[in-house]
Amino acid sequence: MALHYDTINVTQGEQDWLDWRQEGITATDAVVLAGISPYKSKWQLWAEKTGYASAPDLSQNPNVQRGNAIEAKIRAEWEQQTGDMMLPVCVQSKKSPLLRASLDGINDDNHPVEIKAPGQKVWKEIEDQGEQSTAFRMYWVQMQFQMLCLLAPKGTLVFGKEESDGSITLRSFEIQRDAAFAKQLLRDVAAFWKQVQTRSAPEKDPVLDHYIPEGEDAEAWRQAAAYYRTYQKEIDDMKARIKQLQEQQKPLVDTMLGLLGDEYKRGEFAGVMVTQYEQEGSVNYRKIVDDQLDLDDETLNAYRKPSSMRHRVTVTEEAPRNINDKEVVEQSNKPTKVIPDAFF
Repeated sequence: MALHYDTINVTQGEQDWLDWRQEGITATDAVVLAGISPYKSKWQLWAEKTGYASAPDLSQNPNVQRGNAIEAKIRAEWEQQTGDMMLPVCVQSKKSPLLRASLDGINDDNHPVEIKAPGQKVWKEIEDQGEQSTAFRMYWVQMQFQMLCLLAPKGTLVFGKEESDGSITLRSFEIQRDAAFAKQLLRDVAAFWKQVQTRSAPEKDPVLDHYIPEGEDAEAWRQAAAYYRTYQKEIDDMKARIKQLQEQQKPLVDTMLGLLGDEYKRGEFAGVMVTQYEQEGSVNYRKIVDDQLDLDDETLNAYRKPSSMRHRVTVTEEAPRNINDKEVVEQSNKPTKVIPDAFF
């Protein structure tokens, strides 16, 4: 039987594998191009493919680590239950070489098998909602891409969970290739790759993407950031000094508490009052709800107060994370003179 793909001799996780993925579109990329990735936008994917930015390091992500730890166990359990043997393999479409997939396995009929090791919350969602779950819809796109690479009529999506006794529980779905979706996906891949080749950036997603100021806005941000960092340094120094002083107070408090003894609850002398009292621990209301009522998030939301916008400021002392563009890095790191006690 003629195969519609080439097997690529690269090692998953190694540099040759990363380089090969960088020069094409993968199943993970397809989820982004389909517009359903909660983690990455088309602009972020474009920035990584063009070298404008680097992909974030996910090696410390607990979901990634869990998947790496038990994927072999899930594969072994699947092989035992089905009698199919499958090995991880990297493939590239002969018809459309841009399409590249790192498969968890191909069964004897050249159908892809994709293994997932979700966390407890996602596993419960899959059990309760099945094909309507968010995880299934996202991985369905990955499977459609893999089947497109192989020109396979169907594939299998396998979710695995390791139980407390070390056994593996599986939940699998057979997925048929959707010809209409595959055609649209090919159009999306072609349009996106043209943007990569011409370095024409897609529109940013205000939720997923970082704002990077330019021109006069960059200068205004840099000035504000310079003063903010200066004030933050003073705040941090003061906090460190306060913590040091509080540590020096502790043995003095211990001395006065020792003089109070167990009989007296308060004492006052030489400008200092010390009071002993017992305080009840706080009630974990969420645990009560979880243990007694077993309410889901949707039900709890009916009792939740209206949301409000907050903000958090982090001093990074470097150019925007993962951005490689020389102009952006130079503009971000451009020195700014700070005038003490100045107002602007």
